Amino acid sequence: EASPGYLPYPDVVERTAREMPGTRIINIGRDPLDRSYSSYRYNYVNPALEKLRKGKTSLPDVPRGKSDEYYIETYLYSFEDMMRAELVTLQKCFGESGIVSTRQKWNSTKWGSAIFDRREKAGLPPLIDLDGQCYGNFINSTVPKAQWNDLVRTKPGKYLNVPNLHLSQAMIGRSLYVYPLEWWYE
Repeated sequence: EASPGYLPYPDVVERTAREMPGTRIINIGRDPLDRSYSSYRYNYVNPALEKLRKGKTSLPDVPRGKSDEYYIETYLYSFEDMMRAELVTLQKCFGESGIVSTRQKWNSTKWGSAIFDRREKAGLPPLIDLDGQCYGNFINSTVPKAQWNDLVRTKPGKYLNVPNLHLSQAMIGRSLYVYPLEWWYE
């Protein structure tokens, strides 16, 4: 298997251990900044451009037939804007709230409880479920996720609601390989 798509999900760790005991994984990580920028282009810019070109967005009066550069400058958030917004979310999540909510969610399972107890006894740092606990649920088509509230308020008239939004929300989070790998190495 050669897909990192399930790497950030703790329940996949448990299923893999149960259904394929002794499985070994090899993880080759990209430079986190390169990976984040690639995700920005592939998961946000490209799908947004496709929607903007066709005039199929929730934004009013988007002209058709303009250059990609026009759409990017006029209707899309910059890489820096998106990173800044996500960093605020991650900073909160790496604090007590993300640690507590991760433990509450996964401690209720037999395997999760054993992992948390073992790590605590060994003096290891707590686990964080980045995708499950840091980013929150869908809100609405204007502000799809809470992490973008300030961004939408300070720079209105931009387009966010792209397909596969869960990949756009975690451009940095999915580049922080060490956190999901902690679950796999348990």
